[in-house]
Amino acid sequence: MTTTASKCRMSSLHIACIAGAKEVDEELLTDGVDVSAVMTATMWGRRDLLRKLLEANPEALSGDCSLLHIAAHHCQLETLTWLVEEGGFREQLASLDSKGRTPLKVVEERREGRFLREETIAYLREVESTETKTKNAKKKK
Repeated sequence: MTTTASKCRMSSLHIACIAGAKEVDEELLTDGVDVSAVMTATMWGRRDLLRKLLEANPEALSGDCSLLHIAAHHCQLETLTWLVEEGGFREQLASLDSKGRTPLKVVEERREGRFLREETIAYLREVESTETKTKNAKKKK
């Protein structure tokens, strides 16, 4: 019998990401953490699971775009904030995706989800402004 999950090539780990499972069986993590599971946790805003996935395999990241691009595109403001403030991804604020866009540009191009989109844009602009001021202050020294 073929299930929807198997048709979409979703593993138990993907289903846990989407369902928001707070506790992930260590067995799921030992089966291997792939890029798509990390991306799924990011786009669904599952920070606790994302943290576990990245701890299990810090190399499980996509080359086409950063996790900041994914969180920005899906207006996952809390996940985006965690990635920048605590997750160690601040340096990716200026990174470009395969289309040459920063995370801010990605969310600016979105047309739906106006309220979340505006909050996400405001956050990214604030963080980028702070980063620019910090860099300029260091240059003056």
